[in-house]
Amino acid sequence: MVCATSNSIKRILSENPIALHFAGHGAKNCPENFPLEYYPGLKNKGDFLILEQDEDGSPSYLCESDLRDIFEQLKQQIQFVFVASCHSEMIGIIFRKAGAKHVICVRENEPIMDDAILYFSENFYRILFQQNKTICSAYWEVKDMLAKKYPSESWKLLIIRDVDGYDDPSMQNQFYQD
Repeated sequence: MVCATSNSIKRILSENPIALHFAGHGAKNCPENFPLEYYPGLKNKGDFLILEQDEDGSPSYLCESDLRDIFEQLKQQIQFVFVASCHSEMIGIIFRKAGAKHVICVRENEPIMDDAILYFSENFYRILFQQNKTICSAYWEVKDMLAKKYPSESWKLLIIRDVDGYDDPSMQNQFYQD
């Protein structure tokens, strides 16, 4: 496990992964929680990700434009980013705008139970990689499973895609290509 700092994300992305998985606590994206006076370097830079402190203790963040620049330098497109955190929709949008083909995240104004997101994560990866499903079909299958086990939680998860925006079960990109 690696802490999410701007340096670690740049290093990991330089290895051309097919996916990124973020897990941790999320806070509602609002000025009260993230006042710009604490992040003066971000003024007029648009949406941004606040990360862990860099190794030298300095604040760590990535602006949407910086993340897009990193994604454009990759040899392959990131197939999906999974942000397993409460209130992570805005982070998902930032990753999607930067170039990730699919992003799984939690609705902006919603917390999610730890047990529910763990259940979803474990089953999503199992179905995606062991059963060779597409990202979208694995997402929908596990979301249905989650609805049975945690009925109050499943509606909180979203998939944002490069084809048509938010989750639409009639449009599925192939994760595994012939």
